[in-house]
Amino acid sequence: MTAARLSAGSIAAAVTAGETSALAVMEATLARLAAYDAVQPQVWIARADPAALLAARTAEYAGCYERGLRVAAPAALARDVALARANLVHLGADYPDLGVYLLAGLPEYPQLFGCDTTYSVVGAVVGGAAEALRSALERLGSHAGRACGRVPHELTTNGRVFHGGNIQETPQFTIAVWEYLCWTGDLALARRL
Repeated sequence: MTAARLSAGSIAAAVTAGETSALAVMEATLARLAAYDAVQPQVWIARADPAALLAARTAEYAGCYERGLRVAAPAALARDVALARANLVHLGADYPDLGVYLLAGLPEYPQLFGCDTTYSVVGAVVGGAAEALRSALERLGSHAGRACGRVPHELTTNGRVFHGGNIQETPQFTIAVWEYLCWTGDLALARRL
């Protein structure tokens, strides 16, 4: 890959087309960091050990295929399901003031969104991200409990309400909790929320 192609869209297109792999992208990124560090020594930037980072990411992505429902399907569909599960891993976030949740989109939407969370319950639970959904539902429900039941539209990464919600978030949240209960059997969460 050339420097001109270093955008999230072009990298994703290259991986999807089979021109490169996520592993090759990560290795190339680590190589660019090493080249930068050779020119500009790390005076104030602490970097993770590249081998440890690569091992952790490889294990994380390998583990995503073991979570969620098993899919017996033709090879092309199984590949798409595997890619969707890897995307869920990529969209996972864990901010100190928010907990674990799924990002609405990268890089523009790092916030916790009420609507996006409710839309994604079934697919994310089936895809193996039940714990992230559980955490997000708990956080949204916690805010709703302090706002007369109104589920927020958007929470910033520091946990503050950016937008208190529109008419759809609260009923969608109720449906999402029901769907989560149906797919996971987590009656304790449903009762609490």
